[in-house]
Amino acid sequence: MRRISTGRNLNASRTETSVVLGLVFFLWLPAIAGADVTPPVWRITSGAQSLYLIGTVHLMPPEEARLPGHLRNIVESGDVLYFEVDPENLNPGELQNVLLEHAFLPDEQQLGDVLTEDLWSRVQKSALELGLLPRQIAPFRPWYVAQLLTSFALIEAGLDPDAGNEAQLHLAAARRRIPVRGLETAGEQIQFLASLSEGAQVQLLEQSIDDISNVEAQIEAMLQAWRSNDIDFFEALLEDMREYGELYNAVIVNRHRQWLPLIENVIIEAEPQTVVIAVGALHLYGSDGILSELYRLGYDAEPVYP
Repeated sequence: MRRISTGRNLNASRTETSVVLGLVFFLWLPAIAGADVTPPVWRITSGAQSLYLIGTVHLMPPEEARLPGHLRNIVESGDVLYFEVDPENLNPGELQNVLLEHAFLPDEQQLGDVLTEDLWSRVQKSALELGLLPRQIAPFRPWYVAQLLTSFALIEAGLDPDAGNEAQLHLAAARRRIPVRGLETAGEQIQFLASLSEGAQVQLLEQSIDDISNVEAQIEAMLQAWRSNDIDFFEALLEDMREYGELYNAVIVNRHRQWLPLIENVIIEAEPQTVVIAVGALHLYGSDGILSELYRLGYDAEPVYP
């Protein structure tokens, strides 16, 4: 049976905006304790209900892993915490089966067969620089290699998923025994990307190779945008992503359509409670973002500051 593992941790997310880094960093995938850190946090109230929306970064420098105090207080005062995927409900065996179904090319194909000679050469070079042999990535479909190389590049640059916002928010919830739930499953996340056409996957992989070449400067720009809740930055990144129509629809529009009925149901539940929803920061903004969609449904959100 094929194995997904390549021997390293696969869970790792521009001075100009970067589509693929944004995908891993904010959508899929630094929490600094300081008064000048104002990350994306919004509150919606409806009667006795309070809903907090936290925009997260999926990977962080380990030295900056501590949550800002107001984020920790929001989670610890909540009655339930939602993530994109419930980390307490991950089934490694089920996830492995989904990857076996969606991450591999057909047996008679190799990655080089679906790329131009120039792009395959660039992909091999990037893989080698990140410690992966071409034969290790050759059996995989382009969408998976794009995610894999970008994740390795972020880890190589010093980021850690265990230091990311979700991991720290989960710890804060666990200390208070606050229930944790998911808006979707890990298998559903995978299928959103796996459903892309081959052409869209190749385009995604090509963009990822361009991004990796300037990864450290791009990381700092994205971290700074999160620290200051730079809405203009997030919306510019989303506009860039719109140029990749299939990708944008798969990871933004289609996922939000799936989440919104659940989110609205949380708001209108009769039983008073405080609900916290933590999703990648890009999901909050833009014309198809969670905040815009909730506004169209009649819910006003206000920013929450330290």
